[in-house]
Amino acid sequence: MEGFLSIRMRPWLRRLVTRAMAIVPAVIVAALYGEQGTGQLLILSQVILSLQLSFAVIPLVQFTSEKAKMGVFTNSALDEGAGLDHRHRDCSLKRLLAVPDAQGLNNSAQMSESKAAQSRRF
Repeated sequence: MEGFLSIRMRPWLRRLVTRAMAIVPAVIVAALYGEQGTGQLLILSQVILSLQLSFAVIPLVQFTSEKAKMGVFTNSALDEGAGLDHRHRDCSLKRLLAVPDAQGLNNSAQMSESKAAQSRRF
């Protein structure tokens, strides 16, 4: 957090804040929606992480390819090309695979709600 963001924080406080940001939403979902909600949250989190990976790879390849910042550790042209190729393939696959998964998650949640409504009628 200190690097490019220039945020200085005591290590124990940084750990507490970052862990709370990760755990508190999961605890709330588990308390409100039970096991089924937790399973759907897990699937949704994996879809989101999958989509976010491209946004981490793109700046990483660009950053490590800048000689002014990396000096002698700059990526070679071959490494940069491989990173860009990976980025394009990854983004294409995400559009083909992850987006329909996210839409399917929404459909399964709607089906679960309708089943629950039907069971309440009887």
